[in-house]
Amino acid sequence: MIEFFLKSTTILAAFYVFYLLFLKKVKTFRFNRWYLLLSIVCAFVYSSFTYTYQTVISIEMPFQQSVSSDFPKQNIFFNNQIVESKINYLSYFLAFIYLVGFIFFVFRFVRNLLYFSRLKSKNNTSNYKNVSVVLVENLKTSFSFLNTIYVDKNQFKNNEVEEELLLHEYQHIKQKHSIDILFFEILICLMWFNPLLYLYKKAVQLNHEFLADEATLNNISNKTKYQYLLLQKENLFKNNYLASNFNFLLIKNRLLMMNKTKSKIKSTFFMVGAVVLSAFLFYSFCIKEEVVFQEPKTNKTKITKLYSVSQFKNVGKNLNAFSVKKDDNRSYTYVDKKVIDAEYFKDVEVIVYETKRSVGDGFYAVEGVNDELLFSKKYQDLTKEELHQYHFLFKQQEGLDKMELSKKEYEQYKNKNKYAIWIDGVNVSNEQLNNYKPEDFAYYSGSSVYKNARTKKHPQPFQYSFYTQDYFEKKNMGKWLSRHPGRSLVMWVSTKK
Repeated sequence: MIEFFLKSTTILAAFYVFYLLFLKKVKTFRFNRWYLLLSIVCAFVYSSFTYTYQTVISIEMPFQQSVSSDFPKQNIFFNNQIVESKINYLSYFLAFIYLVGFIFFVFRFVRNLLYFSRLKSKNNTSNYKNVSVVLVENLKTSFSFLNTIYVDKNQFKNNEVEEELLLHEYQHIKQKHSIDILFFEILICLMWFNPLLYLYKKAVQLNHEFLADEATLNNISNKTKYQYLLLQKENLFKNNYLASNFNFLLIKNRLLMMNKTKSKIKSTFFMVGAVVLSAFLFYSFCIKEEVVFQEPKTNKTKITKLYSVSQFKNVGKNLNAFSVKKDDNRSYTYVDKKVIDAEYFKDVEVIVYETKRSVGDGFYAVEGVNDELLFSKKYQDLTKEELHQYHFLFKQQEGLDKMELSKKEYEQYKNKNKYAIWIDGVNVSNEQLNNYKPEDFAYYSGSSVYKNARTKKHPQPFQYSFYTQDYFEKKNMGKWLSRHPGRSLVMWVSTKK
């Protein structure tokens, strides 16, 4: 919602600045009317719509993969503090402020609609060019709304209401200017906090006066008399924010616009500029480029089968599709930093099967009768294509950084209904945490437990393991391994759709 508001406001501001600098100064009133209305529509559409196109860049892809954690099966939360959700009072406060403003503006809108309805029902009416004229007692200035003109009753009966005034209000009705105002009033009720809507409404109302003046002058012979009439009525100005008022806004602006000469070249240039601006804003806010890197095609013979991206995503998300066969005779040491993959995985057998079984939850990571062996190679014998295709198999067991545990977070793990606890690899009761302080632990990690994986002994939705400072050092948990501890890495690629 915030992103929509920021985008729409930026687009509205751009359209409005262009109008002030260029269109407001030229006699393109009909174009200006549609420009202002469509600017609102475009701002909302451009803020809601996005088209993304892809640009494919051919690039030699690296085959080393960044190191990631190797925790199996569960959704792991590293150093995540699980706390009770807090109430966001700010969002409630802002919602309350918005609701108050919305109610206020809806009330004002409905009240004014009822005001016009009462005027029409309680007063006598007449007719002018097939348009209803409501005769109101002691009305200082005439105005129009929807298909009705409102004038002072005594002035109308004494023929003191000038023909030019009636004709001006008639042009407002003929051109349906009230529809524009109602459109803005509904928008203001919904988005009363946006100041640009008030500026747009003001610009539209002034443009309505220019349109009505232009149409009136085309139907009368004495232009000077009409302008003098405007000056006479200036002091009677009274604004109703829904009505099209004869003296609405500055008389000076209207007189200047009446006497301005229309330049077709300048008008056309500015109108084209408005279209260009709309296209530019559309491209800037609605069109996004997505760069896709792909490895260049080669003529090398493919040694192994290549699988679709969706299959690899499926495999990558299910660690049950992998199997590591341990080798107690494979020696390794603990080191302070990561070694290169070629040294770490040297002599490790990489075995890949193709299976028709699903590699989702519950996959049995043992060779099946219908599994097809694609290849079995030592790591150092893999081709570049195979290293790239199965890169997610090659994760080093990384050293862990020590973590700090806050007292507040530590206390919550004592909840036996929520957490199952292990200390240094041994399952203990939650009360055992009382025998330790937060600083006694060097590292901790946790995971959520699926409902179907919970047992009578451990029915809790979360399980957490804590490792003391001594255990962390003794087990070299902060160290990297110099070699992979397993004899082989086995993977299954599912062809099941």
